[in-house]
Amino acid sequence: MNALAVAALGALGTYYLFTSLAFGWSGLGLGPPRSVPSTPRGPGRRAERWMIQAGLAEVSAAEFIGASLLLTVLGALVGFLLFGNVVAGFVCAVCAGASPFISYRNRRRRALAAAHDAWPTMIEEIRVLTGAAGRSIPAALFDVGRHSPAELQPAFHAAEREW
Repeated sequence: MNALAVAALGALGTYYLFTSLAFGWSGLGLGPPRSVPSTPRGPGRRAERWMIQAGLAEVSAAEFIGASLLLTVLGALVGFLLFGNVVAGFVCAVCAGASPFISYRNRRRRALAAAHDAWPTMIEEIRVLTGAAGRSIPAALFDVGRHSPAELQPAFHAAEREW
């Protein structure tokens, strides 16, 4: 019985030594340690994802907010100069400041709706190209991406460059 326990402990030690050297694992588990997701979470990541979906991948969140604030100030000035009233200036400021958010929210909604409508056809096309035409999955995916709606083409071009 003691020999069996010594052999099991020796095998476990060998396993830990091998996995730490070969895979860089540490700890006493049977697999790699759970890691914290590398992608940041929270409002910053959400805003970045919203801007990409709205077609503003090249615009930083600070630039977008700065432009919205500039429009708010200009709206307040125009409203006050036109109507001579602080309340009218405030209303114009709110409308002018909210216009970029509303505009890009509608733009994002249209792009997502186009993608939602296009995916079933695109998946069927990929299935046909990989099955009947004998193409590889990446080649079929890139070919379908070239004929996809304009809203989806930048993502396919980026995937093709990355591949």
